[in-house]
Amino acid sequence: MPSNVQIYSPKSSAALSFVLDFVFDEFYGCGYEIISEVNDLDLDGVVINYSKAQIENAIQIIPNDYLFASDLKRFPEVEIAQWKELPVFFETQGSVPFDLFGAIFFLLSRIEEYTNRKRDAHNRFSAGISIFSTDFIQRPVIDEWLVELKNEFPNGAGLTFAERQFKWINTYDIDVAYAYRFRTFKHVISAAGRNILRSDFNSFFTRFKVLLGNKKDPYDTFAFQREVSEKYADETIYFFLLGDRSKYDRNLPYHNNGMKSLIQSSENFARIGIHPSYVSGEKPGQLSVEINRLSNIASKEIMASRQHFLRISMPSTFRNLIDSGISQDYSMGYADMPGFRSGTCTPHYFFDLERKSKTTLKIFPLVVMEGSLRDYLKLDQSQAQTMINMLMDRVKAVNGTFISLWHNDSLAGEEGNYWKDLYLEMAKSLKRK
Repeated sequence: MPSNVQIYSPKSSAALSFVLDFVFDEFYGCGYEIISEVNDLDLDGVVINYSKAQIENAIQIIPNDYLFASDLKRFPEVEIAQWKELPVFFETQGSVPFDLFGAIFFLLSRIEEYTNRKRDAHNRFSAGISIFSTDFIQRPVIDEWLVELKNEFPNGAGLTFAERQFKWINTYDIDVAYAYRFRTFKHVISAAGRNILRSDFNSFFTRFKVLLGNKKDPYDTFAFQREVSEKYADETIYFFLLGDRSKYDRNLPYHNNGMKSLIQSSENFARIGIHPSYVSGEKPGQLSVEINRLSNIASKEIMASRQHFLRISMPSTFRNLIDSGISQDYSMGYADMPGFRSGTCTPHYFFDLERKSKTTLKIFPLVVMEGSLRDYLKLDQSQAQTMINMLMDRVKAVNGTFISLWHNDSLAGEEGNYWKDLYLEMAKSLKRK
């Protein structure tokens, strides 16, 4: 009996191979082989018939031929249907009544971000622009589809699957490391003057209490972060912004001793990655400059990245990362809505649609950012908790990877900050038993 799943497909393409790699090698961990001749099939094994032909005892997925098209930017109409109470699209006939492989490719490759040129104020493709509804975006539909597909495999098929385990990757973006500490004399005087002009005396006095050592910097929540990370998280990653100062890049300078010390101390309990500046996508060579800054401070090669403001431009952002030596990116999430931008909570590779090729860059999908709940959806504590619980439950149901994003300033304060309380409750709920 074959130890791999057999995929019958008279046609082949790079797009189909990309999807099958994800489904069988990466998701199921069981291996597969593509067979183009019916007579070469071993019908005692698991056969998925990706054609319109009739094959006895095979699981049939009828393709709409999208994966074999010469122009992958031209796709069939997307209309939502239902299969096993799950939302699906690219509906066809067959034992699986939609082009499952075509739908997976559509979501993973982010085709709508190539074809729909609408963007928000920060030149981002937002959830509000997507053709999919909120309910769809907030489901890891690909993972849910593949759980159901596995249930279609015959008993006693002799296949061995990799064990999927739920995992929490706890991430922080350090946009502004400290509110008042480690600033230059010029900056302190200028900022204090602005406080006076705006009658913001609370900030004025807090600034000098911090500088005199009489009060802790409100953004210095790093001890709390370490405590939570070591107690609850499976993995923790810090993304540091080291770009030159601009309107949206306002961190401490990369050569600041306080910034260097923070980066080096973070390595004691977490991985570190680059948080490319807002302008890095438009300024040639800037990304490499920022990566080298972090690499020199940390004395190690930098492999991970997350875009500042979650700004992704297809395919240039990911090509730039690859060319700069980055192999992991954690930007795949919407700023304006939590959920599953690429339809999954399973890490997957970036497929370059224009070059029709699978790349070496692995995408780690973001599930929830506190800024989405607070600044875009403007949820209160109860509403935010309900949203996070729903997303956690859906990721746990498919043994996926839950990636959260918090900022150090969101954890400021000892009492009365419900974003800090919410984060701690989330961490406790995500801890594997």
